[in-house]
Parts: sequence; structure tokens; C-alpha cells
Amino acid sequence: DQILANFDPKPSVLAIDPKGTFVDRALRIAQKRGLSDRILHLKLGGSVTFNPIFERNSLKNSRFLSIAQMIRAAAANFDGGSGRSDAFWENSSYNLIKSSLIYCAAVLDYYTLKDLYGVMVRAGDEDLLQTLEAAANDEKFDEEEKTNISFAHEYFAREYTQLETKVRTSILATATSFLNQFQEYQANRLFCPKVEALTLQSMKEVIEEGKILLFDVRNTGLARSMGTFVKLHFE
Repeated sequence: DQILANFDPKPSVLAIDPKGTFVDRALRIAQKRGLSDRILHLKLGGSVTFNPIFERNSLKNSRFLSIAQMIRAAAANFDGGSGRSDAFWENSSYNLIKSSLIYCAAVLDYYTLKDLYGVMVRAGDEDLLQTLEAAANDEKFDEEEKTNISFAHEYFAREYTQLETKVRTSILATATSFLNQFQEYQANRLFCPKVEALTLQSMKEVIEEGKILLFDVRNTGLARSMGTFVKLHFE
């Protein structure tokens, strides 16, 4: 209440409330101060949607690496530290996520966590390798983008596919455990919206326009992981 009362112009605010202890009160405070038009209520079944992994030109300036790191942090919070902690599995999972993100950015005009999941489960397939190879030679990409695409192709062709099937299966299970939660209608609708249903384009919009973003997801695993994701975007 003091933040909204003592600053002018009003600052952007992020309130993460996974237990539902104060979001209703925050809503009333904002409405009382005539700020209803600035509220973005991020909740299951709500009207606000957010895609945490899509950025245009993410193959430039290492943006895909930043997104991959966010996914890694969100996944760590999803399992609450109870998942694999061995450096091999963690790093192998990260490399699969990172290279799959490159594929999405190179091949798809728009993509979500659901699309990322789809790429990872077919990582190493011959058609995926051929598509990446073609993209690495596509003149619509500059040298930086082509090089990053080539690195992903090299990873899939010379590293991932050379591992034993049992090892690949374990890496995939580690990498996708966090993403499996989006195989559910409400979570998918909120964080994997179709491009025409995307309402919150980026956190830059929240910050620059002084929005009040209320994160009100009360599913424990989803709240931990996506709360982390949203917070990292906001910082």
C-alpha cells in the first residue's frame, strides 16, 4: 500500500503469492487507489497469458542462453531440490535444453514451452538434424545466428546421438520433468498460449507502463517454478 501511495509516477510492482495469502488484499488496495487498469492478474483460468521463453532474435547477443538459464532455475525450483543433483545429469540436461531452444528459435516463427518439449523428445532424429543443417546455411541469418545454429547441430549429431540409449533417456527425463506440468489445459493455456492469445508480450511492458503484476498460481509445483521464471524476467 505504501509503495502505491508514496511514489509518483507509480512504479511497476510484482507480487508473487503462491499460497494466496495476500493477493486478494493487494487487488483491493490497487482498486481503491484507482489503479484497476494497471492490474495484470496472472492466474489459472484468468485472462492474462504469458510466454516465458519466446523472444524475437534470441539467437543474437546470447539471449537464448539467458532463457535456458531461466528454465534451469525454474526446473530446480519445480523439484524443490529433490531431483538429480549430479553435475553430469544437470549439465547434460542443460545442454539439451539449450540446443533445443536454438532449434525453436531457428525453425519456428513462434514457440512455447510445449514446443520446446516436443523438440527435446525427438532430439537426434534425422529430420531434426537435416532441418538444423539447412537453417545453418539459410541466408536470412547472420554469421552469429548461423554459428549458434551450427553449434546446436553439432551437439545433436556428434554428442547427444552418440550416447547410449539408456543415458539419453535419463537425460531427457531430467530435462523434461519440469516441462511435463504443461501437459495440462490450464497451465498450458496460461504459459504456452497461441500467439493470437498472448496478452503479456514481455516484462518490459510491465516495467515501462507501471503495471501491477499479481502472480496468483496456487498449484505448488507450478507456483514454485513459474514464480521463479516470472521473477527472473522482471529483474
